[in-house]
Amino acid sequence: MLVKINACALNPVDIQMMNLPLWRLPGYNKPKTCVCDFSGTIIAGGRTGFIQGDEVFGLTLKPMNEAGGALAEIAHFDMANTVAAKKPKEWSHEQAAAISLVWLTAESCIENVAKFVDETSSKRVAVLGGSSAVGMYTIMLAKRRGWKVISTSSSANKDFVLSTLKADEHVDYTSQNVRSSV
Repeated sequence: MLVKINACALNPVDIQMMNLPLWRLPGYNKPKTCVCDFSGTIIAGGRTGFIQGDEVFGLTLKPMNEAGGALAEIAHFDMANTVAAKKPKEWSHEQAAAISLVWLTAESCIENVAKFVDETSSKRVAVLGGSSAVGMYTIMLAKRRGWKVISTSSSANKDFVLSTLKADEHVDYTSQNVRSSV
């Protein structure tokens, strides 16, 4: 899939990958692009079901491979290592690029615990780091399922976690014992 990149999101993992000493070794020091999250316009869809002009967003799981990552004007994505979807018209490219990795991580967390949470009568789940990017989406997805959410964050983010994200309970990890509070 060939994509004209309109926006990409730089995550902490991208910075860590760029700073790996491995890339300075002979044989590994070929030019590479990084960055997993992207939003752009299809130039050539290949066998993906996308057609030229479709606006898409997604993430590539191997940004440092031969195909490269999203930190480019035009990127070629190996669909064996890339997840992409049509971008909702209401979203800007910047918004779409910013959601991919954290949304999919949150969705994966929810899916992995859903069976256990749904089997309990309390339908309660703990979200550690509720004010983080992944934590915010995890709270939203859990609330969509009708679960009660206990979330941790510092006291500075308590109102945000309770009022904006609608967590049911808050634990201040800087002053409370998280294990006994959750």
